[in-house]
Amino acid sequence: IFNRYLKAIDPEKLFFIQADIDHFSGARTKLDDAIFGEDLTVPFAIFNLYERRFVDRLSYARSLLKRGFDFNQKESYHYARSKEAWASSEDEIRDVWRKRVKNDWLMLKLAGKKDKAIRATLDKRYTKSLSRIYKNKSEDVFQVFMDAYAMSIEPHTNYLGPRASDTFDISMKLSLEGIGAVLVEKDEYTTIRELVAGGP
Repeated sequence: IFNRYLKAIDPEKLFFIQADIDHFSGARTKLDDAIFGEDLTVPFAIFNLYERRFVDRLSYARSLLKRGFDFNQKESYHYARSKEAWASSEDEIRDVWRKRVKNDWLMLKLAGKKDKAIRATLDKRYTKSLSRIYKNKSEDVFQVFMDAYAMSIEPHTNYLGPRASDTFDISMKLSLEGIGAVLVEKDEYTTIRELVAGGP
């Protein structure tokens, strides 16, 4: 359960460091007791730390955009990090993020964008990621944890909370009956893109 839960929230090992994992290692074999005892303090504490690390990492990434990058330096970045070890220190994870942001910058540069546009694009991307993390509710955390629990018991089983269940129902029916409008999120505002003919 512990490993699946960590994999669900930080699959590429970009936010936690080894000291964070060690801090919660005492709970490694006790998370099933958390469910039976109806005490989810530890899973929520892990997620709260994840949120703090997420904000720290993305804030650092945004700060790197002001400096720019030296592309004459020979180095590599492994973007598929799921099989990597957890970073051993803050310095190591900051270096991973420096390379990650540098890689993002380079991809846009190779696509023909100018530095000013790259800076604006990446800043907007990272800011949007930050705004999404603040939208997590306790039921979302519960969903992720219970999913890790269910899959540990039976790999083909998932826990569906109320919101996930609604989303699943919509995807199975391939329709959404609601206010009769197609909504989109644009610059953190929800706007009506079009009205659905025959809708309410």
